[in-house]
Amino acid sequence: MENQSLFQEFCRVMGMKNESAELSFRLPAVHEGVLHFRAFCLAEMLIKKVNLDPITWAEVKKVVTYEDNKILALIQFNSCLNAFPLEIPITALTGTKTQVERTIARILKDLPERIRVWLKVTKYGFKQVTVRELSMKMTKSFNRS
Repeated sequence: MENQSLFQEFCRVMGMKNESAELSFRLPAVHEGVLHFRAFCLAEMLIKKVNLDPITWAEVKKVVTYEDNKILALIQFNSCLNAFPLEIPITALTGTKTQVERTIARILKDLPERIRVWLKVTKYGFKQVTVRELSMKMTKSFNRS
């Protein structure tokens, strides 16, 4: 039931009805901007659901295609100099309702820990770190758990 409410909330943030969104997600995106808009809306929705003590506000600054199957939403926290790179798989932005729901739930589940690791690695956003370096450190962190 939680997954369904995540999808419904995502539809609401995008300004779409559930039925329209389900159909739209199944069709190939006609332009990269469609995926970027969806990623922006999803990042906004997810960041509002995460509650971490040192973070009092967050804003999606930019959305860029990172790889063929990933989009990055760069999120600015508090007074951090660097933006947090939220990786959004394309499966969260296209496909069936079930695929989208599962991917959103997986992102949301890991997001608090990813932000904690990012804050630690970047010294609360003040140390420059590449996305690849951060990805490697996060993988090491998750493998220890």
